[in-house]
Amino acid sequence: MLVPIKIVRMTDIGVSIESPYPLNKGTVVTIDLEELKHGGILKNRFKAIFNSESGKGRHITELLLLDLDEKEQVMLHRVAEKWLDKKAA
Repeated sequence: MLVPIKIVRMTDIGVSIESPYPLNKGTVVTIDLEELKHGGILKNRFKAIFNSESGKGRHITELLLLDLDEKEQVMLHRVAEKWLDKKAA
C-alpha cells in the first residue's frame, strides 16, 4: 500500500515520519527515500519502534533502518548530518 509520508527527522539509525496512519510497534515497512538513495544506501527496510499522534489525523512513527553493514551505517550518518544541515538552513 502506498501512503504519503513526510520525513520529520533523520538520524544515524533511522527516521521519524509523519503519515495519516499509525504503524504498530514491530511492523517492518519499506520506504522509498530519495535521501538514502543519493547517499548510496539502497536497502530501505525499517522497523517501527514508537508511534504517537501529532494531531490533525496525522501520526509520527520512529523507524529503525534494518540490515545495515558498517559501511552503510557510516553512509547513513553522513546522510543524516546533511539532512540536519539542510533543515537548519
